[in-house]
Amino acid sequence: MKGQVISKDSKGNITVALMQGADENCKSCGMGDSCGLPKVEKLEIPTNNNTQSLKINQFVDVEISSKMFLWLSGAVYIVPLLTMLFGAIVGYKIIPTETTAIIGSVAGFSAGVVFNIFLNKHLTLSRIVEIKTAKGVQS
Repeated sequence: MKGQVISKDSKGNITVALMQGADENCKSCGMGDSCGLPKVEKLEIPTNNNTQSLKINQFVDVEISSKMFLWLSGAVYIVPLLTMLFGAIVGYKIIPTETTAIIGSVAGFSAGVVFNIFLNKHLTLSRIVEIKTAKGVQS
């Protein structure tokens, strides 16, 4: 998604004004405004190696790397599934009945959900979002 740096503080943190629909991917999509993407107007990004050289009014591309996208998808979907299966196996090993397997799977799934909540609270935006200088845009 395209954006423009609108402010930079003394620590190097930047604020980017996002341009909704300015991306070529947004224009080519048939869903228009009903795609479900959040309508964030401003994005505050902590300082990192990519943001130190940016200047105010400079155009940037805000992206999520494929590696991070896959990792987060795995965390959201695979971790609760694996913890649910692990809980069912442990529950069945303790007392071999269906009831303990079900209780174990519910406990395992809950542990996976708690892990995702913890991950959501402790994952910083600077580790998820990549900022690159926009190509093809006059700054």
